[in-house]
Amino acid sequence: MRMSFGFYAAALALPFVASGCGGGNGPKEVIAGLTQGLSAMQDIKDEASAKAAAPKLKVAAEKYNAGLNKLDKDKPTEEQIKEIQDLLTQIGKEQMRLAAVPGGPAAVADFNKTTQEGNLKLMKK
Repeated sequence: MRMSFGFYAAALALPFVASGCGGGNGPKEVIAGLTQGLSAMQDIKDEASAKAAAPKLKVAAEKYNAGLNKLDKDKPTEEQIKEIQDLLTQIGKEQMRLAAVPGGPAAVADFNKTTQEGNLKLMKK
């Protein structure tokens, strides 16, 4: 599904940037951003809740990207990589569900765009 491509790209890219012990703030921010994004998506049940979730998703995407920007010096641990991959899988499932919810695709559009931009920057490094 097109709307979750960025998350799966990040899931594939993160193991390649992992080396050493790591575990600094970058991976923690990535996890926090994904967790907040997933929580906001799970709250979307209709068009009204989709509109209410949009600002939360924007904040989550910004936190995610801030964490990505720190991955050069803060490498994720193996446990963090697994947690990130699990979150990405859950987000992909939520986005598939949201495709059928009124306002769902519009609510996650900015989140997807922002996180995809961060993923592309990471892959270019």
